[in-house]
Order: sequence, then structure tokens, then C-alpha cells
Amino acid sequence: MHHSCWYDKGGVNGNYSCEECQLEKDLKKATKMIKLSNGYCYDMGCAAGAFGFLNGWWWERPLCWTGILRPQDWTITTKSLTMSPIKGNLKIWWPFNLYRNCVQTFHDGVNSGTVNAVGMTNPSLPVWIRDYYPKVQKLGLNVIVNVIPYTVEEAEFMGMLLDDLKDIKGVELNLSCPSCKKTESDPYDLVKALKSNCKHPLGIKLGYSDDFNDNVIVKDCENYIEFVTLINCVKWEQLYPNTPSPLAPYGLTGGVSGAPIRSLARASLAAYKASGLKVPVVSCGGIESEGEAYSRFVMGANAIQIGVKIKNDPIGAQKMFDSIVSNIRK
Repeated sequence: MHHSCWYDKGGVNGNYSCEECQLEKDLKKATKMIKLSNGYCYDMGCAAGAFGFLNGWWWERPLCWTGILRPQDWTITTKSLTMSPIKGNLKIWWPFNLYRNCVQTFHDGVNSGTVNAVGMTNPSLPVWIRDYYPKVQKLGLNVIVNVIPYTVEEAEFMGMLLDDLKDIKGVELNLSCPSCKKTESDPYDLVKALKSNCKHPLGIKLGYSDDFNDNVIVKDCENYIEFVTLINCVKWEQLYPNTPSPLAPYGLTGGVSGAPIRSLARASLAAYKASGLKVPVVSCGGIESEGEAYSRFVMGANAIQIGVKIKNDPIGAQKMFDSIVSNIRK
């Protein structure tokens, strides 16, 4: 982050008129890490699903094998897992369908973003434990398992299954996915049921709402959770109410990620910090540059996640990761 500037020395009477210098000064004051109850330190992660269910989608694997993209460096949040397998809209066996009917890149005249209606395509938590968890152990990956229970009973059973996984770093309860059906239970009851049966650090992922009522959920659950993630996806119709989604020809609308939701992600973070809530926050949504990452830390984020950048520019994402951690872990 260092740059050549006269104000590096403190400027006149300590005043930093250069914006980059002021950002660097503010960044030094910011809290740039979440230390979880199990001792794991969380500062930089990939957004849920950016590395698929563990160590990369099929198109990312060659980059992972060659070391250009290094999942082992990141805090990996899995794509959401449910108790039973869900087919969803992602046809993994026909990869060309991925960009044809449920994921597309678009440009809104100002920013490029991604809209996806993958839905809840997932093998189920029990199958993930059987097929993917051994890779967590073998590769030494830092994994937070993202789950969606629809009932208190499911939350309890998921908690018991996850409790046996000694090599995961935490669990994230997804309360925000725009592609899934609404849960049948109160969020507080789900959080309590999951945590009561699982020793791992627990966080919740929330979505954007105009009045930020989701912060009430955090207040109710603060005795059970160790971090809050906001936000990595906004419904298409919420951003573009008068414009058809690129997925409309396939009968879908989807959720938007990337640069188009940056302002909403910032607003959500600002509202959360203004609320006075003390649970550490992970900020995501439109973080596609080092400057944006540093700005989120200065705004009060304790950790950040990168998502669309990994999909669209995996090599650049890894370089960005390396540069950011070299600054914030000093």
C-alpha cells in the first residue's frame, strides 16, 4: 500500500491531505481481524460459493493445481448446504448451461456484475461431510461451513453433524439467500438450536434490507454468534425494478453480485456500525480492488470477503489477496 508521497512523513502538523496517505493512516487504526473462540484468526475470505463447495469449481481447478490460485491461503466459506440434496438450476454435468440459464455477466451502463439463479444446488450436508470433509483434512484448508436449516429440528441435527468435524474453523448460518425458500422457523430459534448442538464458532449471513431490520436479528442472537456477514447478493428486482433480468428468458430473475451492489454493501456496513452492535462484521459485496478492501476496514469491517473477483479474474484475485494480507497482517 506504500506510495511515494511527501505526506508519508506526517504532512504539515500531522495533517494528511493526500487521500491515499489518510487512508493508510486510518487503516492502521482499524481492527482488521476477528479472533474466533477456537483461536482462528479471520481477516480475508472468499464469499460463500466462490470456491464452490470446497476447493474450487471445475474451471478453477487447473489454477489451483498449478498454484496460481491458492485456496489454502483463504478462509473458505462453502456454498450453502441443506440437510437434503437439492438439484437447483446448476447443471454441473453440462457446464455450458452454467452461463446459459442460471449465471450471466451483465453491464448496467455503469458497472459490470454477475446475476445468478443457481438456486440451492448442493449435495447436502451429510454428503459434503462424506465426500468433501476428508479433503479439508488432507489439504489443510481453512473452512467455514455455510448451512441453511429450514426447521429447528434440522438446525439441531446439523449442529450435531458439524460438531464432530474437528478440522473446520466455523459455521455460518445463511439467513439471506434470495434463491431459497423462506425458513419455517424464527431466526433466533435456528441460531440457538444450531449453536446448542455445535461447539464451533457460529456466524450468520444477512442480506440487504432498506430499513436494516436484520440488525434486530443480530441483537437477539449476539450471545450465540461470533460474526455477522453482510452482504454479497441483492435481488435483481430490488436493484433494477424496471429492467428485465438477463435470466428472464429462462424464467428466472436471480440475485446480483459484484460492483453493482457496492453502494448497498457500504450502506449496510455503515448502518450496522451506526447501530452500535458489537458482534464483529465481515463485509462483502463489490470488493474488486485493494482500495475498496481497505475502505471497508476503515469503515469498521473486521474482515472482508471477495467473491465475483475470483470468478471473473482469479489470477488478479489471488494477487489482490496477497497484497492485502501483506499490509493488514503487519
